[in-house]
Amino acid sequence: MKRQTLAFFFIALVFGANINLPAAAALQSAQDQSVDEKLTPDERREAISLARRFVKRLRETRDITPLIGEFFVSDFSPQKSNPFLEDLGADVIFEDISSDVIAELSREERVKWYALFFNFFHLATLQVGTMGREDEEESEEEKMKKILPSGLLDLLARNPYTARFSVVGNEEEQQDEAFQIESVEQMRSAISTMGEAVRLLQGHVTKNPPEQSPVFRKHIEEARKDFHYDPELYICEKPLDSFPAGARVINIETPPLSYPAKLSLIRSGGKLKIIFAMFDFRC
Repeated sequence: MKRQTLAFFFIALVFGANINLPAAAALQSAQDQSVDEKLTPDERREAISLARRFVKRLRETRDITPLIGEFFVSDFSPQKSNPFLEDLGADVIFEDISSDVIAELSREERVKWYALFFNFFHLATLQVGTMGREDEEESEEEKMKKILPSGLLDLLARNPYTARFSVVGNEEEQQDEAFQIESVEQMRSAISTMGEAVRLLQGHVTKNPPEQSPVFRKHIEEARKDFHYDPELYICEKPLDSFPAGARVINIETPPLSYPAKLSLIRSGGKLKIIFAMFDFRC
């Protein structure tokens, strides 16, 4: 996958690019072969209820970290080696990180990086929603400086392992400047810097709630005109983490713009739990 930059995500969000994460190929194949498999009414109701509660809690916390314990499977451990999670977006989350480094990280470190990455783009997306179409003639740098807290881009740029998130201008010329993370020490440096960046964003969003912006409310209204919760069922052909082949995975999209685009749910301990959540790239 082409290395993605902060500017790429922001400009796509504001000006209407329809960026969709790839569907999990193995699950899509299973869906095609299992035309008789359908969601039960109870599964549908439970999936929609969970999605609504998750969206509500994320708006309250501005932080996915406490929600991992509340809503996710108990052994949630994002990693690049899982094809299902990779197709849902873990390839973006772990882009430019050596597979050997990911394998060396503790589960806690992988979950922390996932949470920081998710929070960073989720909170940035909230800020994008406050930008009007009249901003289209401005440069990428001007757009980003208007919506981000002071010092955020400089903070990211100072660390070579997070610098790609601060790239503006000609992305193609700057692609080679990004650093591959090849040691646990470098990964921990990136985690530390991203932690600072997320705290800056959380403070900014708390003081300036995007939902109070008339432009944001207009964008939300436009984006959600045709939205409705529509869970889809996939049957796993192969084992998925600690779940056996044949496990039922329910994908459900959540309201556009300010919340994660898709939740993937699986039954664990008698209840539906989130096995993966991806932040929103839609406009």
